[in-house]
Amino acid sequence: MAKQFYLIFSDKKIKLKRKEYILGRSKAQASILIKSESISRQHAKLIVGKSSITIQDLGSANGTEINNRAIKPNQLVLLREGMK
Repeated sequence: MAKQFYLIFSDKKIKLKRKEYILGRSKAQASILIKSESISRQHAKLIVGKSSITIQDLGSANGTEINNRAIKPNQLVLLREGMK
């Protein structure tokens, strides 16, 4: 049975139902909209598997941090419960 995943940020809780999501500030280019000047139009990609989620920075201008550590552009990082 597949796990159910949620993205929680800015007082929002989004149930992740699709296999891929683009996080960004462009309504036209992002599937999850984040309204912040520090977020690129297409900032990062979430890849949702049956039992895991991976994040990939899409070469964003300000980078992506997981647990206060920068990840390299296009690097895939496996997310675990409680990571920020």
